[in-house]
Amino acid sequence: MRVIDKTYGSNEDGLVWGYRFVPGQPAQSIGTQEAAELLAAGDAAPQTFVWLHFSLSNQASERYLRRSLALPEAFFDSLRSEEIA
Repeated sequence: MRVIDKTYGSNEDGLVWGYRFVPGQPAQSIGTQEAAELLAAGDAAPQTFVWLHFSLSNQASERYLRRSLALPEAFFDSLRSEEIA
């Protein structure tokens, strides 16, 4: 029997890579829990840039993004759009 890796290089939430950038410091690797906390902090985390790379082939990505981030519905519509801008 063949085992299929459903995450294909991503974690259980679909995150492939996540980093936190703060001026004057090296980039810090972060996971989905810390990413959600940093993004929820908003203005409480000044001069912090969060970069997240999700695998959209992992169905858990969309669930995490809906649950953890305040993104417009147009973003989720674009995930299923066949139109290329």
